[in-house]
Amino acid sequence: MQQDVAARYLALREITKRLNNEIMDMVVPATFTEWARRIGLGHSLDVASEEERVLVMDLCVHAAKPGRTRAIDRFAQSARAPTDPEAAGVLKALRASKFSLWRVARPHPDVGLIVLNVVTEEETWLIDIGMAQSMKPGAGFAARLFWPGDFAMSAGIVIPMSGDLLLEMLEGTPLLRSGIPEVALMTDPRFPVAVFRTAIAFDVMDRVRFRDPNAVA
Repeated sequence: MQQDVAARYLALREITKRLNNEIMDMVVPATFTEWARRIGLGHSLDVASEEERVLVMDLCVHAAKPGRTRAIDRFAQSARAPTDPEAAGVLKALRASKFSLWRVARPHPDVGLIVLNVVTEEETWLIDIGMAQSMKPGAGFAARLFWPGDFAMSAGIVIPMSGDLLLEMLEGTPLLRSGIPEVALMTDPRFPVAVFRTAIAFDVMDRVRFRDPNAVA
């Protein structure tokens, strides 16, 4: 079962990567620049790391200003939307993704991790081969997760957060204390914007590096 699930994860990861690239093709440069400015990269975009740029890409794909449509939703309604059932299913799951702060609870008995949503205190099964090898119980992180099946996957970059930084994030984000319903919070673009700004301000992204899942499977 472990090998079957890992193989499915890798296949879904490739589909996710392809869809993200196709959606980004619909994003105009001005939108990219505006989201970069919102998270503190406006004056340093030319020297931003690949990992910092992925934060901007996340907002370009999954966020929108009030009254505007998200790029992922425009893509889903366009002629470029996938007709293949599996890719269409991944796109549907991505459109329903949730951004939150998470904590590793324990390893999953088969593959991956059981993680706790710090906002809702709900647990979910997360498959991320790199994270399973590098993150121990108690480790905190911020990520946008989606559920293409029984398990969750990350929709993009995962931002590791120490206990001190997680506390800084919780205390320093008025949105988290505003009484906004949990479901609305995890789809509110102000939430990832606040987290990304904190990550950049504390140079967290300097410690983040992409890993090829095929290389660690």
